[in-house]
Amino acid sequence: MEAVVDHPDLQSVVGLSLLCRRGLVPYYESVGFELFDPEMEVPEGGVETLVRMTYRQTD
Repeated sequence: MEAVVDHPDLQSVVGLSLLCRRGLVPYYESVGFELFDPEMEVPEGGVETLVRMTYRQTD
């Protein structure tokens, strides 16, 4: 994840967001992402619930 958030092409981006499985929330929190929205159902109608997380660049 460091390679992604520290990539030179992304330094002008205010923040990043992603969708992940609930079980991965602790991992993404450990690398700086925070919960953003309530849970979302898989758009294709699947049974998994996804969680949206965001990461804000810091100076």
